[in-house]
Amino acid sequence: MKHRPAWASAVLLCWLMHGFSLGGGRPVEIRDRLVFDLSGSPHQVNRDIIVEDSGELVIQPGVELRFAPGVGIVVNGVLKAQGTADRPVTMTVINENEPRREPHSVVHRDTGVEWPSVRLTDGPGPLRGRLQLRHGAHWWSVCTRSKK
Repeated sequence: MKHRPAWASAVLLCWLMHGFSLGGGRPVEIRDRLVFDLSGSPHQVNRDIIVEDSGELVIQPGVELRFAPGVGIVVNGVLKAQGTADRPVTMTVINENEPRREPHSVVHRDTGVEWPSVRLTDGPGPLRGRLQLRHGAHWWSVCTRSKK
């Protein structure tokens, strides 16, 4: 397995934390820990993000991720979306002129985790799989072009 040099991970982390656009091309592969923080929000995501088995993606409370069309997140490692009722994690499209859809929030509370519109499917266990968001009466995959 080919590993990205430490300096490349640091550069990628700086781009993401300061709100820079990732640009087109190959997916961003997270093999270590990457944090989306509020200071760089909204973060524009123009390439697929793949959280590898050894990777961890942390999205802090109040962070907004704006995705380009057809772009999403594949989670093989750990995803921690740490939204709260007052500061939800929001995932939406980059184009603000597009009609607003039902917001999808992930809320973490002291009593547990409430994920009313988010689920992982087709994985080997409850913590791994394909990320789906509920919109209206249907579940839609975030990390594929699938209509399932």
